[in-house]
Amino acid sequence: MKESGKNDSNTNECSESECLNKECIGACENSDYCEMSGMMLCLADKAWEQLMMEKMKQVWDKQRSANMLKAAEASVKHSMAVWMAKMTAQDMTAGASKEEIAKFKEELEAAFKS
Repeated sequence: MKESGKNDSNTNECSESECLNKECIGACENSDYCEMSGMMLCLADKAWEQLMMEKMKQVWDKQRSANMLKAAEASVKHSMAVWMAKMTAQDMTAGASKEEIAKFKEELEAAFKS
């Protein structure tokens, strides 16, 4: 008789109680036979999460695409200016001036308000 929660080394199967164990189900990184059902359940959960995120992206894109594009453009423009300042000064602690940061915040706010 095997211990509850231990796999049978002769059959490479796990007991029902082990497969229902939260540790078994959540162990995506384990690859032995006993963990396969847990791994597949975890992958299914991740697939659902990714699909839901894709659906949400579609809704955001449909409803706020223009605003989000303006915000993205302002963010990239500011990021490029910051990195150019750092590289030009050859000082990775350099960054945007207070005025540049204020202008970026204004552009970002305007993008979300439009």
